[in-house]
Amino acid sequence: MVDILAAQKAGVRTEYFEQAHMNRYEKILETHSVATDGLTSVMAGASRMTRLTVDAPSPVQAALRDLSAGVIAPVLVGYVLWLLRRAKRLGLRRLYFVSRDGQILLDIARRLSQNIAGLDIELRYFYGSRQALRIAGLRAIDDEALAWILRRTGERSVRSYLARVALTPEDIRASLFEVGLNEPDWSMPLSEKSHKALSDVLMRGAPAEMILQRASDSRDLLIRYAQQENMLDAGEWGLVDTCGRGQMLNALAHVVVEAGAVTPTAFYFQLMQGGEQTADYCQREAYFCDESRQWGYIKVIPDLTNIIEIACAGDHGLVLGYSEREGQIVPVLKAEQNSAAIDAGLGLLRQSCATFVDNLVLNPEAVRVGADVRAASAEIIRTFWYNPDRWEALAWGAMPVETDHAGLSVRPLSQPYTAGDVILAIRQLRHPSHGRLWPQGSFAASSDLQKLLIRIGAKLARSLRTMFRRWS
Repeated sequence: MVDILAAQKAGVRTEYFEQAHMNRYEKILETHSVATDGLTSVMAGASRMTRLTVDAPSPVQAALRDLSAGVIAPVLVGYVLWLLRRAKRLGLRRLYFVSRDGQILLDIARRLSQNIAGLDIELRYFYGSRQALRIAGLRAIDDEALAWILRRTGERSVRSYLARVALTPEDIRASLFEVGLNEPDWSMPLSEKSHKALSDVLMRGAPAEMILQRASDSRDLLIRYAQQENMLDAGEWGLVDTCGRGQMLNALAHVVVEAGAVTPTAFYFQLMQGGEQTADYCQREAYFCDESRQWGYIKVIPDLTNIIEIACAGDHGLVLGYSEREGQIVPVLKAEQNSAAIDAGLGLLRQSCATFVDNLVLNPEAVRVGADVRAASAEIIRTFWYNPDRWEALAWGAMPVETDHAGLSVRPLSQPYTAGDVILAIRQLRHPSHGRLWPQGSFAASSDLQKLLIRIGAKLARSLRTMFRRWS
C-alpha cells in the first residue's frame, strides 16, 4: 500500500493487486510450517503460484481453482506422499490405483515420484468398482451376500439393488411378480415388506442361479484382467483407494490371491466404520483415519467422503464389469465420460491440482518430505466445510454426488435454498433434501433474503419442536 501511495503522489497510475497475498487456506498451511518442518509452507507457496497462473475467468471458476489449490491439492498430496513412502518401506514393486478415485491420485503420484529419489515402484491404473469387483467375489447367496446386495443406500429400489449383481428386473420378471413386486414398483423406494420379499426372491430358484452364474463369469474375466495387468506376477504389490469399509478391495484380493497372486496391501485415505470382515485377503492401512479402530482424525466433518470422493471423481463412467475384445480384457463402462463431473468443472480441478504439484518444491535439504501434514489437512477441510463463502459454495455444491453404488442416482452436492424450501423445512422440521449433505453450502450459496428467512425458519422450527416436546 505504501508503494501505491508513493506512486500516486508521483503521478503514476496504479492498480492494487491483492491476489498475491496468501488466502485463508494458505495462511493455515503456513501456521503448520514448524510442525511439518517446512512442508506445509511450500504447499502454501504452491497454492499461491497455482492461483496466479491458472486461468479462471468467472467467480465460480476462480473459487473452484482456489479450493483445488488451497484445500484439495494439499490434502491429496499429503496422502500420496505418505502412500509412496509406505510402499517404498514395505518393498512393494507395484501400486494399482483403483478407478475411479485412483485416477487423480495416480497423476499426482507420477508427478511426485519424479522428485523422490530411490523410488522404484511401478504405478498403474486398475479399472474397478464395487459393482464389478464384489460380484466377482460372490460364491453363495448367503446372509453376508444379501447384506451387500440389499444394503440401503441410494435409490433403494428393485432396479438399483439388482444392478449390483448385474441383473435387471426384466431378467427375473416372473419371480418378482410372484411376490407382488410389479413393474410400476421396480424404480420406487421399497417398503420394509417389499425389501423382505426381494430378499426371499434372491435366495432361491432361478434368480439365485442367475446371480451365481454371472458372478462366476465376472470372476473369470476379472482373473484374466488381473493377469493381463501383471497383478499375478511375482513380487509384493499394493492397491490404492480413498474412502471405504474395505470390502471392495478385499473382494478383489480374494479373487486374485486364489488365482496365485501374492497377498497385497490395501491403502485407504479413510477406513470407515463397519469394515470388519469375516476373512481378510489383504493387509489394510489407513492414512487419515480408521473409524473402526478409533484412530486418526475422525469426524473432522460429518461425512469426509463428500470432499474426498468428489475431489477424486474420474473422467470416465462407472465400471460395470469386463469383457473380451480382440484378445484383450477391457472394462465395460456405464459411459465413456463422466459428464456430470466434467460439466461441473472437473477439468479445472485436475489442472489446478497438477499445477500445484508441479510448483511444489520438495528439496530434502529445505523441507522434510516425510512430515505428517494431517493436522493441517484437517484444519483446512474444517475451515472450508463449515465456513464457505458464496462462490465456494456455488462451485463445490455443483459437483455431483453418486448416492447409489450402481450409479443410478446422481445429484449436485448442494443447491441454494429457496422460499419454498424454508416453508417445507418449517412444516417438516428438517432440512430440505438438497441441503442435507452440505447445509452450510446451501446456506452460503443462498441470497441474503433467503438466509434471513432460513434463520427465522430455523428459530421457528426450534420453538415448535420445544413446544411439541413440552406438550408431549
